[in-house]
Amino acid sequence: MIHSSRHLNGFTLIEVLLAMAMVAILFTLLYGTFGSSSDLIQAAEQEGESYHMARLTVRQLSHELTSVVQSVNGVVFRATEGAGCPQIARFEFMDAGGFEDKGGIGFVAVDAEEDDRPVDCLTFATYAHGRYRPDAKESDLSVVTYWLDGDKVMHEEETNLFSLSSKSVESYPLAEGVEGMNFKFFDGAQWVDEWDAGEQDVLPQAVEVELRFVLPSEERRVFTTMISVARAPE
Repeated sequence: MIHSSRHLNGFTLIEVLLAMAMVAILFTLLYGTFGSSSDLIQAAEQEGESYHMARLTVRQLSHELTSVVQSVNGVVFRATEGAGCPQIARFEFMDAGGFEDKGGIGFVAVDAEEDDRPVDCLTFATYAHGRYRPDAKESDLSVVTYWLDGDKVMHEEETNLFSLSSKSVESYPLAEGVEGMNFKFFDGAQWVDEWDAGEQDVLPQAVEVELRFVLPSEERRVFTTMISVARAPE
């Protein structure tokens, strides 16, 4: 008896095309899933960085506001109209004949806008400066200024008020990607947008700071906190 058998050792063209189509669909699904996950991870990292920079700014501001100086001998703080931050809130030395006066309260804040966004600036004297080298020509007393330069929250510190050298001025960004910075001040009865302690002859009881971040995805995040003002000894 003779037996015959038929063996197929390959695939037909239709089977090959179907297999390629299924693989293509599978890779498309995997790529879409990977792309979505990557975008979510990137968005989470960007938002986390915004939270970190907001916390850093608020922590620095809180640290310095806990040691605000009530008044500074020989120094007058004035708001100058028509100038941009940080010059709009600056300190000036009194004339030699006026040094017997105690000086002005070191706290000036100006409400400002630029392209419909808040770009407030704040200048005040504080004893929060840390001296890390005993031979440094600086003191615990310093004058700090916060202002918005483009999308950066800038922090400037004058560590020697009576120095004629620019080396006593340190300036660096605390946060980036900031669309707006707004300050409000509590006078004991209501919140106000500006504060000139030289005119009001008193410090605010609290400061509210609002930071508006813009993520690369063009989403916006607003961080708001309130800081109690603690007055250091004169």
